[in-house]
Amino acid sequence: MDYQALDDSMLFRLVQHADEQAFSVFYDRYVNLVFSIALTIVGNHTTAEEIVQDVFLKIWKKNHTYQPEQSKLNTWLSAITRNRSIDELRKKNTRIEERQVPWAEIDQQQDQDETGPEERVQLKIEQRLVRQALSQLPEDQRQVIWLAYFYGLTQSQMAKHLELPLGTVKTRIRLGMQKLRALLIDAPQINPK
Repeated sequence: MDYQALDDSMLFRLVQHADEQAFSVFYDRYVNLVFSIALTIVGNHTTAEEIVQDVFLKIWKKNHTYQPEQSKLNTWLSAITRNRSIDELRKKNTRIEERQVPWAEIDQQQDQDETGPEERVQLKIEQRLVRQALSQLPEDQRQVIWLAYFYGLTQSQMAKHLELPLGTVKTRIRLGMQKLRALLIDAPQINPK
């Protein structure tokens, strides 16, 4: 069987049946995505590599938790990686501002899923447009969106971390999301709901 030729859903079904060769191909397809997410969040190469190992070990042991009707495989994998990375930051009690990666330096993440080349190109365009829109936000709004998405902080945690009133944090998030929406609605390739 040519595992490389299998689409992601068929490949992952084999992984769920403990097929080690399928898991090896799955790992090769997604290791760059997992590593780039982890590195973006934790900002440390060695820690990101450890997270990659943890994520793939978890997937091997708990692959039954994936529900294809709820999300795409790469979305599920990204969520696991993001959560594991945030857990690592919390465990190490890392100060967020010391390791934050600027928006402009975030590499495009490889997105390998069961879609065709046209969909992948569209996704790359959308990712670029989102990054461009984020870069147009005022720094204070961009900061709270970053803390919410990449660090999983609640509004109360952000207020404490930034030493700001909770109302200020809520306002910055609301204004930032409104501006993002306006910027993305004007982008012809994205139709936010």
